[in-house]
Amino acid sequence: MTARRIHIVGAGIAGLSAALAVTKEGGEAILYEAAPQPGGRCRTLHPTVGFPHDNGTHVLFTANRHALNLLKAVGARDRWIEPEPKGLPIHDMRTGTKQRIGLSPWSWLWPSRRPKGLGLADLSRIVRLAFPAQECSVGSIIGDRPIMDSLIGPLTVAVLNTPPNVASAKRLALALRRLLWPRSGRLLVAKNGLGEDLIQPAVAALQARSVSILTGQRLRHLLTNGERVIGLSLTDRTVALGPEDCVILALPPYEVERLIPVLPVPQRFEAILNIHFRLTGLEKPRFIGFTGALTQWRLVRRDHVSVTISAADAVICRNSTDLAISLA
Repeated sequence: MTARRIHIVGAGIAGLSAALAVTKEGGEAILYEAAPQPGGRCRTLHPTVGFPHDNGTHVLFTANRHALNLLKAVGARDRWIEPEPKGLPIHDMRTGTKQRIGLSPWSWLWPSRRPKGLGLADLSRIVRLAFPAQECSVGSIIGDRPIMDSLIGPLTVAVLNTPPNVASAKRLALALRRLLWPRSGRLLVAKNGLGEDLIQPAVAALQARSVSILTGQRLRHLLTNGERVIGLSLTDRTVALGPEDCVILALPPYEVERLIPVLPVPQRFEAILNIHFRLTGLEKPRFIGFTGALTQWRLVRRDHVSVTISAADAVICRNSTDLAISLA
């Protein structure tokens, strides 16, 4: 009998996760990655000029059970720590006030953890948002209530990277319902960075299962016979597929569209902009939220600060130097 292989194109976090799932069930997986290294958009960058930093401010909710299970599977759960166990610090740049808020409704039992402006009327709106009867925007449910600025707005751009006035209430509801479970509203960050605390453990786990990760291999074309894929045309080789082999495309939508033009893919996106400042920071990471400012989050590490602007289409084309100065 011909052995069945799963060919996974793309060694970002989706591709690595797929390979772990395949090999957990005893299957054989081969990974192909166009970049010189695995990790995709969840890796630590090592530029020739500058300093090492993650290519984003990646924060994990404990409500994300799948991600936590992935960390446990590769032996990296203890490398992700809670930088703000007393609640997320929020700085209002318009008033200069500071507050710590809880992200789980259960934490609002303590007055000090309640989002600014939260009232009884808001609770019914939050319930409607968590269980929307029909598709609508987040903004149409919450309106101009103070909690839009202090809680729902920042949560929406953090989860969906979309402004609340156009963000899908049903999609945000999927995350909100998970936050109803006790201790699901905690935020975790990689203690040392994505490379050391996520990608390297995942790669090590796959190597222990004899998984090959072939880097520098961009998929040029899918070779087909009728409706069946029979081969992969890569950067410097062609891989013939066996009759029982399968292919997983763990790629961005635009790459999937290039390879399979007839397949509908998402067409609308919002940019995320990250700017990294080399500064003497803190021994332990800190994660700080902002309202009334261009940025929503800042992650403070030992030797640098990473600033995130989510839903950044309006500023992505601005001069980078001017933008960095405005955020400093």
